[in-house]
Amino acid sequence: MPDNVPMPQGLKQLLASEPVRFVVTGLGAAALLFGLTDAALRSPLPPFAGSLLAYGLTLLVSYVVQQAWTFRGRHAHRAALPRYCAAQALCAAGTATLAAIATRTGISAPAASLAAALFSGACSYGLSRHWVFAARRPAGHTSTS
Repeated sequence: MPDNVPMPQGLKQLLASEPVRFVVTGLGAAALLFGLTDAALRSPLPPFAGSLLAYGLTLLVSYVVQQAWTFRGRHAHRAALPRYCAAQALCAAGTATLAAIATRTGISAPAASLAAALFSGACSYGLSRHWVFAARRPAGHTSTS
């Protein structure tokens, strides 16, 4: 949010936290995906195509919000967007693998779903923070640590 948007000080402080902004963006993306998928499934589009379109649109909106708001827009799209797509593909594969393993080991569907959702969020945040939208260092800067 821009600094000139009026809001309570406590909310402003809460939204100053990058992890909180990441969760807010993720929840918004989940709601958008739900709405777009629902609309697509009610449309004349084939369900697979409609769901894929809904996912693609959600991915793009989520990327724009993550880049501009969550991670403060310090990243060139030519580098960040392909990384974001790759990171989401890795998270999806890892989440699907975890869910499949969990259900095969007798874990209940709700517990497997919770584990998959938590893993997906943690994976996405970790890859986004440390690879996709990693802080860029000035040219010539070398790390001593």
